[in-house]
Amino acid sequence: MAAGQDHERRAHPRVDASFSVRLRRLGTGSRPQPSDVVRVVDLSVGGIRVVAPPWAHVGDVVHIDVDDLGLRGLVVGTSGASPRGAWRHAHIAFTNMSDPTLSAVSRIVELHTVPRGVAPDDAPLPIG
Repeated sequence: MAAGQDHERRAHPRVDASFSVRLRRLGTGSRPQPSDVVRVVDLSVGGIRVVAPPWAHVGDVVHIDVDDLGLRGLVVGTSGASPRGAWRHAHIAFTNMSDPTLSAVSRIVELHTVPRGVAPDDAPLPIG
């Protein structure tokens, strides 16, 4: 797939971002599930890309705490890795989105968009 085609297949445009969210794998039964604070790389109304914790794998159902909103998502892909596997990205599609939730996510996208010309890694992280 050519570089320009990736953008065309998305239902919602992604924007660069740099802020932290809590990511927790959802499981069945009473067994505790892993949870980590991770950095967001980009997001859209339809999904989010984060620096992935080691436990995140394709097919995982996750809960994402973004600002005051809890979202459910599905890890649909992972990408990247350093030679020692120190980092990679998890691509997460939001699921079960009601109209009020879509509106809230739209506001989050606007709030956390990194301005053009600022590298996402250089953008300040919110305090709190």
